[in-house]
Amino acid sequence: MAKIGEGSWQDALKFRDTVREALRGCDSLEAAAQCLVEELCRNFCESVVLARYFATVPYQGLPFDTQIIVDELARSKGYIAGIDANTPVLALLGTCGEKEEWNDRHQSEGHRGIPLLSAPFVESIPMIARLLKELEVDLDWLDDEENTGFAEKELGGGWIGVFYVREAKTALDQQGRPIISAQDFVAEHQIGTVFGLGGIYNDGTLFTLIVFTRDIIEKARITDHTPLVSLIRAGTAHLVHDGKIFA
Repeated sequence: MAKIGEGSWQDALKFRDTVREALRGCDSLEAAAQCLVEELCRNFCESVVLARYFATVPYQGLPFDTQIIVDELARSKGYIAGIDANTPVLALLGTCGEKEEWNDRHQSEGHRGIPLLSAPFVESIPMIARLLKELEVDLDWLDDEENTGFAEKELGGGWIGVFYVREAKTALDQQGRPIISAQDFVAEHQIGTVFGLGGIYNDGTLFTLIVFTRDIIEKARITDHTPLVSLIRAGTAHLVHDGKIFA
């Protein structure tokens, strides 16, 4: 099953079994995330250019080197004063792709941690804004000083979200900006469809798997893989509960 848009339901089931086995025994969410994206790239090698797993982590729970990256991103957009210990950060935990440097989250500068500071801040990053909106997260909650996290404010524990950009080189947001803003990356690697599958842990931690493919994949074939969300959640929830996020 080398192409993600092909294969039977039996193939999809076999892949989920592979993922379930790979997650077993991982001692941190970071380790589990890396196993997940590596299995995705290995099983769908003809389609996947880059696969990444993100989860929301409070700023105070990030490694120091990631905090520095987050501070730099916020500062570049004039928002450094808005960061506090509990600011949710969409943290890169697993990454795998065709280039060697894509296989180590520490080598990612711009995407290692994205602070969800406010609705305007998120709107300034087209792909993340579209991702959260398609995952049914109302950005207005970020500006609510009494927000209590995704689980209580927005979503339920059994929720599954799908992010979908059929053609990365032509898809625009409502402001006319490319949703995938790194169009040089899109052109160089001939990116076709970009999609994401999202879920939420019981404590309100949001997670999403984002996949950049070289194929044009119809959305119906993407939704065939939504059972992965429940599998990932079930296989890693104990790590989130125990606070074992980073390796």
